Amino acid sequence: MIPTAFQSANKLLAVETRAKTLAIYRSLLRSCQSFTYKNTMKRIITEKFKANRHMTSRPQVLKMLQEADKVCLQFLYL
Repeated sequence: MIPTAFQSANKLLAVETRAKTLAIYRSLLRSCQSFTYKNTMKRIITEKFKANRHMTSRPQVLKMLQEADKVCLQFLYL
C-alpha cells in the first residue's frame, strides 16, 4: 500500500499536515462571512477542498496548502 499525504510513514508529519489543512479550511470559511456573496464563496471553498480530498502526492498537498495560505492572507487585507 502506498502511503498518502495523511497516511505517511511519519505519523507526526501526517498529523501536522492534516491539522494545517483543517485550520486553513476553517479560516477560509470564517473569513468569507463578511462578504456579500458569502454562501457562494463557502460553496466554492468547500468544492475545492472536496475535489482535492483524495490527493496523495505530498508535494502537491503542500503546494495547495501554500496557495490556500496566500488566499487567507488576501482575505485579511480586503
